[in-house]
Amino acid sequence: MSPLDRFLAVLKGEAEAHVVEEPPGSNRTRYGQAYGLDGQPWCAIFVWWCLTRAGLGGAVPKTASVPVLYHWARSMGYVDSTPTRGALACFDWGSDGVPDHIGPVWAVTGAHSFQTIEGNTSPNDRGPQSNGDGVYLRDRVTQLVAGFIHLPTLEDTVALTPEDLAAIAKAVWMAGWTTTPGKPAELAQDRLVQAARGGGLTDDVTALAAQVAALRQEVHAGTPVVLSQAQIDGIAAAVAAQVAKLPAGTSVTAGQVADEIGRRLRLQA
Repeated sequence: MSPLDRFLAVLKGEAEAHVVEEPPGSNRTRYGQAYGLDGQPWCAIFVWWCLTRAGLGGAVPKTASVPVLYHWARSMGYVDSTPTRGALACFDWGSDGVPDHIGPVWAVTGAHSFQTIEGNTSPNDRGPQSNGDGVYLRDRVTQLVAGFIHLPTLEDTVALTPEDLAAIAKAVWMAGWTTTPGKPAELAQDRLVQAARGGGLTDDVTALAAQVAALRQEVHAGTPVVLSQAQIDGIAAAVAAQVAKLPAGTSVTAGQVADEIGRRLRLQA
């Protein structure tokens, strides 16, 4: 079972158990007891508990503060505006830029809608949203979210086909760097991540882009190199051809793709 599957299984179990505060309105739960801070708002504590229960206790800092967790994730580059299963939705009810509440995404249900399994909320919109009495499956919309935290430890691994690799290699060059003669090469990481997620890939592509950026700097000693469209297509095709030689069913990592792109870069140099 993958880390993401383990996390989702724990969330499902807590939702199905209908865990509530005892006594009602006290903020006292088994999550707070395990954390060592019972009787306090516990939505972030619930996230920490579920990750720990899934064997992923080091995935986030141990904090009961949603703003602290959110700003840590932003500093790490883990936050964007796209809901995915297992991502942590940070809600900003007042649209003041300070997140008030957090809950893991259980399912994406539409272009701007998703479901969460949240702790310290209410079963519907009539009760308190950030200081409710239990764990509930909720329907939410992206307009209420300051950002989604995507923890690398929860990203699914992807078995990439030669066609996938061709698309990734091309995306790295097309979306990752400027190709205007005379201008320095710049990594547009947000654009790359957005393109990768749009194609159903994971944040591993971000690591790929960073690794390729380092290889490019190493090969060219920091001197910007402008590649033609033909060269871009050639690198993409060469990487795909190399992977096509692997036995059927072989799972290829983004790091291996980066290594092959790096080798092709050295040939260009």
